Amino acid sequence: MDRFLAYVDLLGTTYTASTLATGYGAYLAQPLLRTAVEGREDTLTEEEARKIIEDCMRVLFYRDARSLDKVCFFLSSWGFVLSSLVLGV
Repeated sequence: MDRFLAYVDLLGTTYTASTLATGYGAYLAQPLLRTAVEGREDTLTEEEARKIIEDCMRVLFYRDARSLDKVCFFLSSWGFVLSSLVLGV
């Protein structure tokens, strides 16, 4: 099964890449994602991916004065895993 990740905006513009972020994350998190992920898509583990997302969310939290310090992660691949993280600690 091939992986496919793409983004379509309200005007129909499409963009495909190995990492995507929208909104404020496109400015701050996307460069971090590109540095950490591109070229390693096939070898990245779940733990490494979670750490990368945690780092991105922490940067976004500290840069946006109106955001909450709590993040929930949900993973579903035949099973369900739900976990939380408090960023301000």
